[in-house]
Formats: sequence, structure tokens, C-alpha cells
Amino acid sequence: MAIQADFFGPNVLFSSVLPSARTGFSPGGSPITVFATVINAGLSAAKNCSISITGSEPVLLSYQLTDATNAPTGPANAPFDIDHGNARSFILSFSPIITDPGSDVFPRFICDSGKVSAIAGVNTAFLSIFRKPGLIFYLSARFHQMMEFYGLARAAAA
Repeated sequence: MAIQADFFGPNVLFSSVLPSARTGFSPGGSPITVFATVINAGLSAAKNCSISITGSEPVLLSYQLTDATNAPTGPANAPFDIDHGNARSFILSFSPIITDPGSDVFPRFICDSGKVSAIAGVNTAFLSIFRKPGLIFYLSARFHQMMEFYGLARAAAA
């Protein structure tokens, strides 16, 4: 039994984000960056695409196309097209605006003839934003000390 590709319509878009979790701080924190790829598995080109997030997120979004080495190319936040059967890769930059213990942020790829649906942990980024960067380093150091105390650090390294 064969499945006809046109069953899915002219544009079938999928995306992924890596890493799927990041931490930053606000105010004054550096942008939190992740890489994203969007694939057009449809029958026609996806035109006039952009990436956005909802207005209720604890961050502002900026995006830029990347080349094969993940180096940014072209202007930031520029509309783009994706030919059928092709993919485009981006660096997404989230600028923290408020503290947040953790939220799944979905970069929404929207084109004139289609959009990507959210799949938690696949094309979302779990962002935690703290008031001070020291908290992250403190917790990391305490975790390492606990691993050493219980002899787990040497076992994990072996």
C-alpha cells in the first residue's frame, strides 16, 4: 500500500531545535542561542517564511540564516523561501527580558502556505532565566561536590 504525497497538501513543514534547553539571566544577560532547522517535505516551495514567538514569552527573538558551517549569513530577521524537499538552518537568538523559572518557547516557522506545528522537546527550547548568573554556577559546583562526596564523579568519568 503506497501513501500518496499529495495527501499531505502542498506544504508540509517540520522543524527541530538544538540544544533543547538553555539558561540565561536578566537583566543584562547575553542572548541565549540555539540552532534550528526547518524542512519543507511538501510538493511546492514554501514562500515568504519567517520565524516568530508569541508576545507572552520571557524573551525577544532574532534569527539569521546559517551556512553549512553554521556561520550566520545575510541580514537578521529576513523573510526566506524553502524549495520543496529542502531545508534551511538558522541561529536563533533569544534576548531575556524577564526572569522565568522555565518555559517551553516555540519558534513558529510560518510561511504563506503553511506552518510548523509544535512538538515539545523537538522544536521547542526550554528556557530558564534567572536574576543572577551566579546561581547557575553555584548549583553546578554543588552538584559536582555531591558527586565527589558519593564517589560518583570518578565512576561517571570512567
